[in-house]
Amino acid sequence: MNRRVVALALASGLAASGCARSTTATPLDRGVDTEKVAPSQARQLVLDEPQSGEIVCEEGFCQQWYRMDVPRPGTLRIEATSSVADPPTARIVLHDGLGNVLARKNNQHGHPLEIAYPWVEGNVAAILVQCGKGRFPYSLTARLE
Repeated sequence: MNRRVVALALASGLAASGCARSTTATPLDRGVDTEKVAPSQARQLVLDEPQSGEIVCEEGFCQQWYRMDVPRPGTLRIEATSSVADPPTARIVLHDGLGNVLARKNNQHGHPLEIAYPWVEGNVAAILVQCGKGRFPYSLTARLE
């Protein structure tokens, strides 16, 4: 399946039902596996309203998708924090409404999970939270400045 078909499938899922969630392990840099996503399982993220979540991953990489409406241009700031002293490898990935990766950040070497992205167009964003094997409780916040 080519990338354009995958992007169109993801865009349809984003527009129709709020993004996607996959409960199966996937490599970090692979695109969306359209056979393993369930669009109705994405969580809605609202600007300036922190949302708690937890990923418990037994093997490979596990993920949770979020859908967010972005009403206007500005700097979109996304932050995931965790109370775990030694969290597993984790990352956040910002996508536009067509499934294109716009920015990503991982917590390797103690880096915070923060993205600041100049949002210029489109009104739907998708955020992917991924982690490797282990327990990753987190709080996810998005702000538009």
